[in-house]
Amino acid sequence: MKTLILYGSNHGFSEKCAYILSEKIKGDCTVSNIKRKKDVTLDEYDMIIKGGSVHAGRIQKHLKEFFIENEQKLKSKKTALYLCCSDYQNVDKYYESEFPKSILDEALVKAHFGHAYYMDKLNFILKAILKKVADVENSEENIRYEQMDILLKEADLI
Repeated sequence: MKTLILYGSNHGFSEKCAYILSEKIKGDCTVSNIKRKKDVTLDEYDMIIKGGSVHAGRIQKHLKEFFIENEQKLKSKKTALYLCCSDYQNVDKYYESEFPKSILDEALVKAHFGHAYYMDKLNFILKAILKKVADVENSEENIRYEQMDILLKEADLI
């Protein structure tokens, strides 16, 4: 089975998760950042894992646009979804508001891979907002490996 992991990442956490996931997948796996490669050919893949991070209640614009532009092609593929988000209580809400209904309905599994704050990658304004809104002073990372394993098992990729 050929698998494509298609992700959007602002500061690198969704990307890190995509590569960790790819190392666990049996068979051929390609990892692609949708921001850098918008002309991804979906035809050659059997399974497509789509993921991104939530910032201020939204996923990356280019990822959302890709879903809308390729909705029909994606409906004909096995799919799985993941989000990276620090607002653990509202992950389902973000799935509902940020993904087209048809993509949600077709997904074999929806996972939440955790969150990270990489303070060294943020500009002054984003640091100030994060400190005020989330009371975060230092970088932190919480990868939910068990959620990765659930996605892989439910999607029959291990």
